Amino acid sequence: MPRRWLLLIGLLAAACGGSTKAATPSASVTTPPTTAHPTTTLTVEAQVEAAYLHSWDVYAKAVETLDPSHLSEAFAQPHLGALKEELADRTRRQRPQHVSVDHHISVQVTDADTAAVRDVYVNHMIEFDPTTGQPTEADPNETVSDTYTLKRIEGTWKVTFVVRQRP
Repeated sequence: MPRRWLLLIGLLAAACGGSTKAATPSASVTTPPTTAHPTTTLTVEAQVEAAYLHSWDVYAKAVETLDPSHLSEAFAQPHLGALKEELADRTRRQRPQHVSVDHHISVQVTDADTAAVRDVYVNHMIEFDPTTGQPTEADPNETVSDTYTLKRIEGTWKVTFVVRQRP
């Protein structure tokens, strides 16, 4: 066998070392310094809009799971109390609800800690049977006009009051 083959076989045998463990690389990685990205500050109107839409997400999860435990993340009194009563009633009746709405909102900031959101939304919310998951009612597909008051409480915008405008 030529000498170079013996050398190659010897190198391969040494590299394998007879161990069944995989070799661990010994290279170190240096993380490059991060470049500071300017933070984007949302306008107060955009903060209120984001908080309002978040309140819908929190509400949707609560009525779908019949779990009111996260409502206080997006709602404050007196509306928080009304929602807890609604959830208690839904739980008693075992009537969860799938929330689906098409929002059309406008935001008006009243002062540094108060804002109003007018939402003329199309309601597609339906109750469903918790066992089968099947709807227990038809899609109402109705237009609803509500005005929500949001207050900044300890730095967080929360829904505190809702007024429904009747057609």
